[in-house]
Amino acid sequence: MLSPKNISAIYVGVLLIVIFSLWIPETFLTEATLRTLLNNNAVVVMAAIGLVLPLEAGVINLAVGVQVGAGSIFVGWLLANAGVPIPVAIVLSLALGALIGYFTAVLVVYVRIESFIATLGVTSLLAAFISGISGGRQILNMPKEFAELGPVSYTPLPQPTTSTVCISPLPV
Repeated sequence: MLSPKNISAIYVGVLLIVIFSLWIPETFLTEATLRTLLNNNAVVVMAAIGLVLPLEAGVINLAVGVQVGAGSIFVGWLLANAGVPIPVAIVLSLALGALIGYFTAVLVVYVRIESFIATLGVTSLLAAFISGISGGRQILNMPKEFAELGPVSYTPLPQPTTSTVCISPLPV
């Protein structure tokens, strides 16, 4: 189970940590660097966790990146353009993600479209959705309270990292 073939990315990660720790220890081996690495990679890890079940089922989801983007743009649009309260916007964005997952699953399981093709098509649809609601521009004028959600943490870890740790056991 822990053969180099199965966990080679972990070996590469450890090697990179050792290299940078020896090369620039005064910069790399700091709490600030660790917090930044954890914070910046939390969303990627959450998306990767979401891929565990489809991969175990033998299907691939090429749309995962644009699904994360659609949820992000949708919550931003709800807050900045539609004036929806923060908790409602978050719940609606999560519901959109569930709806996208359900739609994709229907295409793969019931319509029997190969997952590679179905998720490629969903990617195109979601890219159009993102472009449509954003007008191809950044969504600005986000509520200050929403921006303050990320830095607030009730643990020693950054909030995105804490959220990732909390959801990580769910699909396993």
